[in-house]
Amino acid sequence: MLRNTFRACVAAVIAIGTASVINTGTAEAWPGVNWCSFSFTYSYPTVLPPSIESYGKASCTTPPSEHVGTLALEYQDGGQWMVGSISNPYTDIPNPEVDYKVSAACYNGTWRMTVRIRGTDSKGPFSYDEHSDTKTVTTCENRR
Repeated sequence: MLRNTFRACVAAVIAIGTASVINTGTAEAWPGVNWCSFSFTYSYPTVLPPSIESYGKASCTTPPSEHVGTLALEYQDGGQWMVGSISNPYTDIPNPEVDYKVSAACYNGTWRMTVRIRGTDSKGPFSYDEHSDTKTVTTCENRR
């Protein structure tokens, strides 16, 4: 009985630790790719009417052989996230880092930043998707 209780506790700690790695915010190592990370410069989009902007940085201590990333600004429309603007793919290998930027026309509403990175390292293909905190914008025009 004590052994089963101990195993259950160990399993719970492992599950919580795994969930922490998978559900961490920005600036954490990508799951399975311990030498690369991405961080948004700010925790939510930057409002600079007449535009809204997003900035971030991909960093690697050991460069992967392939690295393709996009940064997007998304807005909420009827409960769905829509792409307001997306960067051209960044294909530079972070050695040690690559800056990302995208901007969109600013409209009132709820916005967030999204990064999507795909690549290949010595262990094979990897992928990473992350969303920023949301920002409710009220200082721009209403979307038509």
